[in-house]
Amino acid sequence: MLGLKIYRILSFILLPFGALLALNLIGSLLTSLGNPLLLLVTFIMAGAPVYIFASSWFFFNGIRKDKKCKPSLKDWIKVNAFVSVVFITFMLLCCFVFFFLLTNPTILKDVMSKMPSQQMPGMPQLNGAQVLQIMKVFTSFMFPFSLILLAHIIFTFRYVKVYSYLFEEA
Repeated sequence: MLGLKIYRILSFILLPFGALLALNLIGSLLTSLGNPLLLLVTFIMAGAPVYIFASSWFFFNGIRKDKKCKPSLKDWIKVNAFVSVVFITFMLLCCFVFFFLLTNPTILKDVMSKMPSQQMPGMPQLNGAQVLQIMKVFTSFMFPFSLILLAHIIFTFRYVKVYSYLFEEA
């Protein structure tokens, strides 16, 4: 029972993040149509909101209301959970690199000195303070989000097994 309360709280926390990621993906999809590598990144990013909404549907309509769910929902949850784990891995690696850079001033100074020459043409030019602020904001949001999403995925796999009767055809 405590596990379901925690799962419910995690679901409520993840829903706004899922909506923000989904809105972000609309713009990224249009941008990435011309670049296959960006399309792959967009696909990986899309796994998280699809997982969040599918698992929330399972929780709120399946577990809480004790309604039958389509067997395809179980597949959507599992596939997008695995894609979300890839997304989480990338986000945690980025956060650890940013943590490392933010805690080592000498390496950070070296990276900041090389940064202006490595910015993409056509993009707004950022100074070192702006990049530092972006790194801090990114890390402060994505690190907890990734951990919450990972915990939610673990709970979901457990509940998909426990409530497997909800996915059976009538």
